[in-house]
Amino acid sequence: MKRRAFTLIEMIVVMAIILTIAVLGIAFLPKFLDNQNLTRAADHLSQWLLTAKQRAKRDGAPTGVRILVDPTTHLATQCQYVQQPEPYVTACAWAWPWITTAQTPSFRPAA
Repeated sequence: MKRRAFTLIEMIVVMAIILTIAVLGIAFLPKFLDNQNLTRAADHLSQWLLTAKQRAKRDGAPTGVRILVDPTTHLATQCQYVQQPEPYVTACAWAWPWITTAQTPSFRPAA
């Protein structure tokens, strides 16, 4: 005896299984996406810090990362590389001739 189609019971069982899988997926998907976003944000911040470290070694000047916070959402949304400028005293040594560049503090990173 050959059957050409599914019975109604078989179709209902298959639809119930698909519905159960869909409900479980909808229930756990937001948590998975949040964890993935946190991981991606931590990876990006680590990359920014590593790049700042490499720039500091290359340029011989302290380099860091400024994290910019959006005032409306209070979330960190952007980063900037910042580098310490030359000491102000050396640029204005003509105004205070008794101060030499040897007296200005040095902010060089430790090797």
